[in-house]
Amino acid sequence: MRRTRFDWLEGILGVLALILGIATIANPDAMLSTMIRLLAIFAILSAVRDILFYCRTEEYTGLRPMLTLTAGVVGLVAGVMLLCYPNAGKWIVSLLIPIWFISHSIFQLSGLRSLRSITAPWLYALEVGFAAIGFVLGVIMLFHTAWMVAATGLVIGGYLIFTGPEYACSSPLEKAAFKP
Repeated sequence: MRRTRFDWLEGILGVLALILGIATIANPDAMLSTMIRLLAIFAILSAVRDILFYCRTEEYTGLRPMLTLTAGVVGLVAGVMLLCYPNAGKWIVSLLIPIWFISHSIFQLSGLRSLRSITAPWLYALEVGFAAIGFVLGVIMLFHTAWMVAATGLVIGGYLIFTGPEYACSSPLEKAAFKP
């Protein structure tokens, strides 16, 4: 089978997910704090870019410039807040992670029909199992936020460790499923 960029990208994502999962489980609080700080810096830089775009726009009226300015100000406030109060970021992440788990699992389940005919039954069952586990974990985390805050690092790390090899293994199968 000929390798393509898509295959390499999936393999790299799989290895990266595995490494991040192990690092997150090894030191969950530090990993979460680092992620919050990186998100804060990204939010601030993105907000500055939006505000500069608004300032460079010759036409200050209309919906797009106003939305850009609003997004810039909100992003700047959010970034500064995350830098000053990282615990607030942990609570926000603890609410967004379950939503991500649920949506990612639904996406996985919706794409499995095409893999059923070209893959081994055990691999198909494994894919369904991972998607179901992700969905159930997402629902549990959504309704038990206090538990989620305490276990965020462990849950993220475990999920990354389980999905890392899946990314690397399913890449050739997905490519074969979408061949014309």
